[in-house]
Amino acid sequence: FYRYVDIPDPDGLRDELYKEWSELAVFGRVYLAQEGINAQISVPEHNWDAFIKVLHAREEFADMHQKIAIEDDGKSFFKLMLKTKSQIVADGLEYGEYDISNVGTHLDAKAWNEAMDEGAIVVDMRNHYESEIGHFKGAVCPQSDTFREELPEVLEDLKGKEDEKILLYCTGGIRCEKTSAYLKHHGFNDVNQLNGGIINYARQLKKDETIENKFIGTLDQRFVGDLDKDQIFVLRGSQWRVLNIDEKSFKINVLPIRSSQEIPVPKWEGVNIPVDFKTANKVGAFRTKVQNGSLKMMNNIISNLDFPKVPDEKTIVIESHRLPQKSVLILHSCFGTKINSTLKVILETLLDASLASRVKSSSDAYRILLSVESRFTKKHITDVFLSDFDINEIMSVALKGKNDVTWKTFCVGKKFGFYDRSDVYVKNEIRYDFERNIDTPLVKEAFRELFHEKFDLEGAQRIIDLIKENKIQIEWVDVDKFSKLAEPVLDQTVMSYTNPANIDKEMLLKVKTRLMQTKQRLICVRCGLWQQVMTPNETHPLRCKYCKGQQITCTYEYDHELVKIIQKKHQGKKLTPDENKNFQKAWKVSSLLSSFGKTALIVMAAYGVGPDTGARILKNRVEGDDDYLIKQIIIAEKTYTLTRGFWKD
Repeated sequence: FYRYVDIPDPDGLRDELYKEWSELAVFGRVYLAQEGINAQISVPEHNWDAFIKVLHAREEFADMHQKIAIEDDGKSFFKLMLKTKSQIVADGLEYGEYDISNVGTHLDAKAWNEAMDEGAIVVDMRNHYESEIGHFKGAVCPQSDTFREELPEVLEDLKGKEDEKILLYCTGGIRCEKTSAYLKHHGFNDVNQLNGGIINYARQLKKDETIENKFIGTLDQRFVGDLDKDQIFVLRGSQWRVLNIDEKSFKINVLPIRSSQEIPVPKWEGVNIPVDFKTANKVGAFRTKVQNGSLKMMNNIISNLDFPKVPDEKTIVIESHRLPQKSVLILHSCFGTKINSTLKVILETLLDASLASRVKSSSDAYRILLSVESRFTKKHITDVFLSDFDINEIMSVALKGKNDVTWKTFCVGKKFGFYDRSDVYVKNEIRYDFERNIDTPLVKEAFRELFHEKFDLEGAQRIIDLIKENKIQIEWVDVDKFSKLAEPVLDQTVMSYTNPANIDKEMLLKVKTRLMQTKQRLICVRCGLWQQVMTPNETHPLRCKYCKGQQITCTYEYDHELVKIIQKKHQGKKLTPDENKNFQKAWKVSSLLSSFGKTALIVMAAYGVGPDTGARILKNRVEGDDDYLIKQIIIAEKTYTLTRGFWKD
């Protein structure tokens, strides 16, 4: 929620709100300024009514509307943070230069569309890279990177149109609120804004299908249809990794890739511009010349390799790195984009079967990455290459039902007249058609085109034959840290790879300090009578002073519900399914604290670490190596941050 309202003493109000909201276990980010408040928070369901009562009791926030985003399990925020700023939305102007409370008229989706039909001027108040992805028909889209730059640009664009109807929109409404007041200050008489922004507009369209969607998206079916989970794509000069594809709401959830290292070519872009076999082979030959000193390079990556042989056109070098929860291999193979893509699919498919464990993979023109939650050996890899199999059959089975072949079936189906030219790609429906027509010319042609465009089955067969004839050698190297030569494929791997060796001492110290100072609520699970808030630094022997039991569990500082659940259980009352789940979780945590003491309390203080993850970290800890423990906690926190949006429980 947000509101532009005069707040004479933001610092004083911050302190008051922190006290009031902390008592209600409110978490989130809140910004206060003289011009108003902007907040994104989470409130426990049982405290919602009390929170609204406290919020609306303040004159400046009376009857303020809240935008309810999602229901969650308390993992959206980890703490309550209130900050004072000079402005809640920076416009580069002095406070009081215009009346921010004198805003325009708020329009719902239906009234907005009617105003557009009547010829009103529509202005997009978002940054230019957002409007280029999607905007309302005919909108004025300023080419600005910040709101500070946007206000004077919009004023200039609308010069001479002070008496015309102006429609403003942004993502959630907060920019439009300020812009409408700014334009009215400069003499515009009919200023309107989309109530709740694009977010609310989309919700209204879902509720009322009779309302026309006038918002234009610029991503076509090919863009969405050709993507799959974990792939990397480029948009507006930035790289993004696909975290998941929500087919029900037609949304792609992505993670921006920010790396200080050289950013690799994205996988889908690399398929469009593949490195051929001859070029990759020449690179391998150059590596040999660099290694023996007959050719010099600008960097020392090849000459510094600590391998028995340099990976070249006649040698596959496999780097093997064993992490606590997985094995990761990188095969340095100078065979080009399409052959490596084919070998990757073959290795992944056959290793899946032999290891009875899910193998994840990635590849580029010079490397193949494999990851599995069990142990790899050289024999696993050589057995695949030396075994007899039909490449066409393996590839067809491996790609069956995958997004690539489903999309290709749709494209071929349009050419065959199976689908109308105007039909829209819906993955589940096309997948059903694929299964139903598996032995028909439609699917056979889809496979043929896919094999031709993205793979090289004949080339891969030649490489396998050369391995069998011992004309291509395989060298195995166990490493504690991957080489510089491996880094490009690590950046675009299907897993979130974090090498503990790369975590510096300063980060370790900061994380350890934070964990040691994190307050947790300790509760006796055995009787439910004793509870106390303390940090791992303050922890005394974990024993209940009432029942003398050592079954002590821990939870976050403001969790007042767990003790009620434990007491309810001991009173013989029936627990709800959710309460029973929390009670069982508390017992698991208590067993960790009983076995590992203060160390378990440190682990459980981490963001997103539950009893199962905590048990794994504690089981794999190295006695006396505190740094290793903190490194594993950092990896767990990073994994949680990347995946928490998709947790159901």
